[in-house]
Amino acid sequence: MADLQSRLAHLAELHAAGRLAGGEYTAAVQDEINRALSGPLSGAEVAAAARALRALVAAGLLHQAAARLTAEKLLAKSRAERLEDAGPARQADPGAGTATFTVEDQPEVAIDIGAALEAGWRVARKRFWRFLLILLVLLAVGGVLSGIDQFSQKNGWFLLGMAAATAQILVNFLMQAGLVRVGLILADDPEGAFGPLNLFREGPLLLRYLLLNLLYGLVTLVGFLLLVFPGIVWGLRYSQAFYAALDGHTAGRAMGYSSRLTYGHKKRLFIFYLALLCVNILGLLAFGIGVLLTWPASIVAGGVVYRQLQGRA
Repeated sequence: MADLQSRLAHLAELHAAGRLAGGEYTAAVQDEINRALSGPLSGAEVAAAARALRALVAAGLLHQAAARLTAEKLLAKSRAERLEDAGPARQADPGAGTATFTVEDQPEVAIDIGAALEAGWRVARKRFWRFLLILLVLLAVGGVLSGIDQFSQKNGWFLLGMAAATAQILVNFLMQAGLVRVGLILADDPEGAFGPLNLFREGPLLLRYLLLNLLYGLVTLVGFLLLVFPGIVWGLRYSQAFYAALDGHTAGRAMGYSSRLTYGHKKRLFIFYLALLCVNILGLLAFGIGVLLTWPASIVAGGVVYRQLQGRA
């Protein structure tokens, strides 16, 4: 079996060739390192793992805190093996001569709420008509499916009603994923191309997105049953999973990735989502017309915050 150094190099080649998406590459690297931690590690393998972690952090694919935790495990493993090899004399002074490594310092990720809201507002105004078209398509599709469902119930057409209700649920999740994708597109490039068709392009990821919504719903429900506060904390902890799922993570890994991204940032996230709520309430109070701007601004701002947490905004 190839050593860790070779396996990590192979994964890097696959990623560079476009055969592994960013999220899949990150998960694969972490899996390889975690598997390696269960056995003996050479100095070269430890160094290769550290380089891989640094590269992931630098590329914005891994949160610095998560990389540091893995680096600490590698360091502890390396020290333990050095002590075993050195014998009793060395064990009396465990710090002597041990090599250390760290994940190279990266600027701490911070959520800039003002910058996110400003970016969302700017894009919402500039791309107003495109977002309005998307909203009209959302309302039209929802109205048609809801109308079919109500018509079927009124006339006793049970099977047609069931089919319409199921289609309505699936299409709603599909369009929700499409809106998340729009947020990412515009967070990466305010001039990026998007339109109503984006609402229906995440079909290949629909099953993953459905499973993710189920997992997220169950976790937050359990949290709210535990006196509300845990539900809020867990909701914030896994709030970025919906973006991560579209970045190439499976449902389970998206939850884990979100947990790593939001580590130490839940308070700022809470303030951010509270700010979005207030902004949209103000939009509703402006005879409802303001929502035509606050709704798209919220979509873009959410994508910007996700990229900020990745260190890429």
